[in-house]
Amino acid sequence: MIHFETLEDPRQQSKVLHPMKNIVFIVLVGALNGLDGWEEIADFAEYRRDFLEKYLDLSNGIPTDDTLRRFFQNLNPKSFQERFVSWTSSIVHDVDGKVVSIDGKRIRKASEMNDRNPIHIVSAWLAENEMVLGQLKVSEKTNEITAIPQLIEILDLKGSTVTLDAMGCQTNIVEKVVDAGADYVIGLKGNQPTLLEDAELTSRTHRPVRVLSTTDCGHGRVEERKYLFYNDLSCLCGAERWKGLQMVVKVETTQTDKKTGKETSDTRYFITSHDESMADRVAYSIRRHWAIESMHWQLDVVFGEDSSLKRIKNSAENFNIVRKIVLGLLNNDGIDYGKKRVSLKRRMLHAIHDDGYLENLLQRL
Repeated sequence: MIHFETLEDPRQQSKVLHPMKNIVFIVLVGALNGLDGWEEIADFAEYRRDFLEKYLDLSNGIPTDDTLRRFFQNLNPKSFQERFVSWTSSIVHDVDGKVVSIDGKRIRKASEMNDRNPIHIVSAWLAENEMVLGQLKVSEKTNEITAIPQLIEILDLKGSTVTLDAMGCQTNIVEKVVDAGADYVIGLKGNQPTLLEDAELTSRTHRPVRVLSTTDCGHGRVEERKYLFYNDLSCLCGAERWKGLQMVVKVETTQTDKKTGKETSDTRYFITSHDESMADRVAYSIRRHWAIESMHWQLDVVFGEDSSLKRIKNSAENFNIVRKIVLGLLNNDGIDYGKKRVSLKRRMLHAIHDDGYLENLLQRL
């Protein structure tokens, strides 16, 4: 908890009954046990008082649900975000050689219920550790373009490969990535029509310097991908505007449904600062970018974020950080499961019924 003990306490100090540490710790432990509502978390704290007293001074009792609610409504998200980044840095000491995917997600229900202040979060996801390194709130998806450079500035990305979808295909974002000591792999779409047309022309008029193929089986389908790498950029108008640009990548994907035999195909283009010697790395990064969508899915399905009713003041944004702390703890519990896939829900179940497992997670706070 050392990283969160220096949060800016939003309460009037003359009216403080419960230490800030108690409130934050109780909410984090409640969330680790799969709880979302303030009443549920307060009830949980009452039921598990003996356990909590191992970590907290509860001489003034358990904070009520109203106390928990008001604290997180008024807590400065920027302060919470800074401590969150400090905590993730203590877990992940080095991102060299790893993939950091950046993308945004709207918290649907909170945004619908408060359309004057929609909650859209841009996150940086570390694929290998399955955890969020940091995040920023924006008002709309289009504002990701301004948020991404700010997010890059507050993170240590040296040696990593940053992956972005077409929304992040901007010259200033590319420059920020390179200046941070990282490489990039960025998708192309119609928002950069000239660059996309030139990439397509490159694939038609030049021979690739490298060709790789991969085959993946799972979820009832076979997915075959062919990666073609082009380092002759003479067809790219204004290529010098894209700092560090080394290659255009064409990816031809064919998916076959095992049951029906139906095939679907797709072709996508990317730009990258890696050269042809790193072709395997680029292909790996493209495949790993989907993991940030998996994180969005986990927040919705496992944590029920899109249906959460938290919307007052800063509560939705702050509890989004709580969920991501929990996600990072569960995915980095230090247990070697071998080839066995243990879902987040099962790990939460362990936290509910196995105090030893829960204590192991809390040691990482």
